[in-house]
Amino acid sequence: MFHWIKKTSIPEGSHLVKDANAPLPNKKLGHISASCWSVEHDNPFSLAILKDGKNMIGEKLFVMSPLKNKVIPVEIVSSHYVDPKGERVRS
Repeated sequence: MFHWIKKTSIPEGSHLVKDANAPLPNKKLGHISASCWSVEHDNPFSLAILKDGKNMIGEKLFVMSPLKNKVIPVEIVSSHYVDPKGERVRS
């Protein structure tokens, strides 16, 4: 899972890459599997299938959607985005 600062919705099926300016074919690290709105954080967020995702937490990548002509900077975050310590579920 990842988030980004702007309130830009990421198109599902977009590719995750390390360098947005790399020559084609740009090496793909994964793709966006779902995008939706977070009521908790009042911003969009997306889920992705990402190679070695757990070890990518904190990395800054780019989402590229050739069909929508978008390049969006993102940061990989833990999948425990809302309640990382599980405090709410145990209250």
